Amino acid sequence: IWADGDIYFPSPKNQAFGEQFNLEGKFCIIHAGNIGPFQDIKNVLNTAERLRAIDTLRIVFVGGGRDLELMKQQAAAGGLNNAIFAGSYPAKDMSGIFAWADGLLVSLSSDPYLAINLPSKVPAYLASGRPIIACAEGETLDLVIGNKLGFGCKPSCPAELEGCIRKLYELSHEERAEMGVKCRLLFKKVYDKVTGID
Repeated sequence: IWADGDIYFPSPKNQAFGEQFNLEGKFCIIHAGNIGPFQDIKNVLNTAERLRAIDTLRIVFVGGGRDLELMKQQAAAGGLNNAIFAGSYPAKDMSGIFAWADGLLVSLSSDPYLAINLPSKVPAYLASGRPIIACAEGETLDLVIGNKLGFGCKPSCPAELEGCIRKLYELSHEERAEMGVKCRLLFKKVYDKVTGID
């Protein structure tokens, strides 16, 4: 599985996106891609509830899917102003959006099939040079933990995901940047489309 390095790369921030969702000065966790049953977004929203006390923290969902409206309703019912549903954007815009992320989130349900597959968003995350939080099992979790690309936890446990986000939040900017460099290096070595074709 590869990503196109001409589309996904460390980029300046998309300022219009940041202004639209008031992200300047915020600590941002970004989840990109499908919002459906396999992504267990309910667990992420339950985690957002536990993180209310960090008033600068935002969890931003970029994408759509079957469960989008249901998850919007859950967030609204819980008064979760730290959860933002930003809508869908073309792939060419994603690097500028990922640039706002202090961490990029992979959230997956517990499922044997999901555990043996690496989601296509992971190479794109790696290419963007941002730390990764893996709330997942199997290959995704092993990749992130084994290569020290960020933090990881098992699915469907808000307390564990909260712990991962807090650990990332408590790191220095330099420590997070170092994780991002490791992500980018692994992308170039293994997950760049050009490398794969060669």
